Amino acid sequence: EGVYGLPYEAVNVIANHKVTGRELLSLNMEALKMMGVERPATMSLLLDEIHELGENSTDDSPLIECNPYVFGKLLDFLRMTRLRKEGLVEAPSFPSVKASQQKRFDQLLEYYFP
Repeated sequence: EGVYGLPYEAVNVIANHKVTGRELLSLNMEALKMMGVERPATMSLLLDEIHELGENSTDDSPLIECNPYVFGKLLDFLRMTRLRKEGLVEAPSFPSVKASQQKRFDQLLEYYFP
């Protein structure tokens, strides 16, 4: 079993299709079939977990889709800041982000560092 008692195959189907947070919340039985989930019981479990995720998210809290590139830039900066405190490196410069990813980076910073 994988995440929350779901079979690894089902979890891998979601991961392999690179489903975003918003897409995940919109999945239904037909979409799961199209993605390759075959067992009805597995589909039911997946839909229950997706529904619970949707119920637990509130309208006042945004769903942050962590782009690996953007999150990596933030994480690298935080790591370098920690190394600076240990005296191992010079003060890091603020991350330089591709123009195409700037909006996502700004949203990530606003979410975690309001």
